[in-house]
Amino acid sequence: MKRSEIINVIEKTALPASAAQWDRSGMQVAGHDAEATALAVCLDPTPTAVAAALDLGADVILSHHPLAMAPRALDTLDDHHAVAAAVLARGAWLYAAHTSLDANPDGPVGWLARELSLDAPEVLDPTLRQEPTTRCIVAAATPVPHWADLPGVLAYRVLGGTAVLS
Repeated sequence: MKRSEIINVIEKTALPASAAQWDRSGMQVAGHDAEATALAVCLDPTPTAVAAALDLGADVILSHHPLAMAPRALDTLDDHHAVAAAVLARGAWLYAAHTSLDANPDGPVGWLARELSLDAPEVLDPTLRQEPTTRCIVAAATPVPHWADLPGVLAYRVLGGTAVLS
């Protein structure tokens, strides 16, 4: 399986649009999109955890917490730099599923709610962001009715036809 395919599988559970606005869930360090041989999972991408994962042959590392909570330059020799340098040197990938995973009702919060037998749990702080996406369907015929129901489709049109809003 290619490394990008692993990320696609992760994102089916940890939907990127459900991450909190302040969070840096998602790709932390991108590498080559080659076949993956090993995946490592860790809570924090510390130099020790990342080195252990790479030593075991991981070429994709999934961490819960992101490498940094804000974009950072590699201009200081610190843990952030050490992790980025180690991952880049191997051509590996580092991906974080933080609040994108936490927001999934079947994820950690849901596991805990079920374990505690909570009655009628509800979301207190919804995070799902609707990304404004418009797809232009290029066709000469009448579009299939379900196109308007696809996630992210705000509108579509057929060349030579009229715009149809969903």
